[in-house]
Amino acid sequence: MSDTEPSQLLLDRTKILRELDDGPQGVDSLRAALDVSESTINRAVDDLETAGYVEQRDGGYWTTLTGRLALEAYDRFRRKVDCIQEAIELLSVIDADAPLVPAVLVDAEVVRATGDRSHPARIERLLDGAQRIRSIPSTISEPYLDLFHERVGEDAELSLVVSSSLTEQLITVPSDGVVESIATGQVALRQSDEEPSAGLTIVESDSGTTIELRVYGPEGIRGSIINDAPTAVAWAKTHYEAVWNEAFPIRSLD
Repeated sequence: MSDTEPSQLLLDRTKILRELDDGPQGVDSLRAALDVSESTINRAVDDLETAGYVEQRDGGYWTTLTGRLALEAYDRFRRKVDCIQEAIELLSVIDADAPLVPAVLVDAEVVRATGDRSHPARIERLLDGAQRIRSIPSTISEPYLDLFHERVGEDAELSLVVSSSLTEQLITVPSDGVVESIATGQVALRQSDEEPSAGLTIVESDSGTTIELRVYGPEGIRGSIINDAPTAVAWAKTHYEAVWNEAFPIRSLD
């Protein structure tokens, strides 16, 4: 009998549990499939049987419901870790206490800024056909402001929450399309005391809702994390509403 914790047991015995999840097998077939000794197989299945993950019947070992669910949970955990690792270059410059959750990264598209048009082109596609845009930018970028202004010109609803330092930048930015839209009431603007270390944009269109987490480093834009998964979108909406509600309205930048 093993005293191994369930999480460690899954880590140690994943290969055998996965083999059994494909269908019942005996010791000989497991040994051949995994190319390990019979004693190793016997110890492994004994540990898994003690934990309730497999059971022996009809001359072979079967995965139990507990074992199948544990394996699925382990696979979800591994996928989360892999997705976080995929975005490590962007995450490394975001504040450690940023209110991110793993759901933002699971199955996300990581778009790195490589100096060519690939990143701006991807953002253009993201905003194409947008009906509603809500954004908490971490910096003011003239090209991206121009994209926002184009969507406002196509009757998209735009709401921005900016820090006090970004409010000052909006006043002096050469591209004044969004600034004019604020003055005419086409763009809703609020100012927050927060200085986000990454920008958040929520884009709603006929095809659904997608979020973008835009990351800048000392050298400029590093890239974006784009996700349309319901859990990622739900987090983004909740976070945006919390920041929006705590911010105060700005009617004019004069």
